[in-house]
Amino acid sequence: MSGNRKNGHKTLAIILAVIASIVLLGIIIGVVMFKFGHNDEKGAATGASALESFKDIAGESFVETLGDLKEAKKSGEPAKYLAENSVYILDDEAIEIYVESYITAAESTAQATGTTVEKLIVEEWGYESIDAYREEAKQLAHTFIKERLAVYEAAKSRGVKITESEYKEQLSVYAVKFGYATAVEFEYACTPASIANEMLYDKTLNELSAN
Repeated sequence: MSGNRKNGHKTLAIILAVIASIVLLGIIIGVVMFKFGHNDEKGAATGASALESFKDIAGESFVETLGDLKEAKKSGEPAKYLAENSVYILDDEAIEIYVESYITAAESTAQATGTTVEKLIVEEWGYESIDAYREEAKQLAHTFIKERLAVYEAAKSRGVKITESEYKEQLSVYAVKFGYATAVEFEYACTPASIANEMLYDKTLNELSAN
């Protein structure tokens, strides 16, 4: 197997793990809402509400100083620029828990495909060891958390928001994007607030990228 192919497998594995952990979080929240009461959340989001929700992953992590938004726009990759040029106070314990969700995702994949975690990670995904996978997952988790915190902080700074009408207009599109057959299934699994936060992230990046 070529180096590029191995790297491609690694990147795919990490992406799948990220998606699995986010979807898992949404399902857990959905089940809790269903079990303990009616989910009367509204499909709407602001920078402040998204930052509050993101504590489920990032704990008490926050942006101490946000990178320059004008420079982020010029960079062509605003999320990456902000992640690299903002100052953070990170909740290492919460992030470590999140990183472990990557391992949980790998365990679930291994079980579903009838193999062991080690064989999956080493033989299928091309890592030297489970520890090597965990280390890369840790690096990418930090990037993911920094980008999300920064973009939500930018949304807060610029007053970007998702209204209920915007949410309703885009819901079906996002359901398809995340692999759900219907908007109803999507809302049940991931909750309106978490979906609105995803819309907010995309809308903020679009505004930061616009000419």
